[in-house]
Amino acid sequence: MKKALTKAEFYAQEAVLRAEIVKAIEAQAVESYIPTAPENTDVFDVPAVDSKTVAKLSPMIEEKVGHKLKPSWIKKGGYASADAAAKHVIEMLREHHYQVDQPNVVPFAQRMAA
Repeated sequence: MKKALTKAEFYAQEAVLRAEIVKAIEAQAVESYIPTAPENTDVFDVPAVDSKTVAKLSPMIEEKVGHKLKPSWIKKGGYASADAAAKHVIEMLREHHYQVDQPNVVPFAQRMAA
């Protein structure tokens, strides 16, 4: 396992990491292509990015930041886009490993509960 990034390193590399997550999700989407359903039907009511696709990123995340992506951090039901999934993964890493030292920052879990 890679040595975990420091908070400063994480914040310095956050934009690059987010772009790499989006790229990895999009590559997996091409590999597991599911045709879109005809309009006005609920035959394939699947998210643009499913939770299993995001879970498969755990080894890549660990390699980049030194922390595993925990299954409990992944949104059940998937995400509307690769960017939304990447944003959520970054928020979870930030909340669980790279807390911001500002009193007015509310952790993601608390924001979702509100």
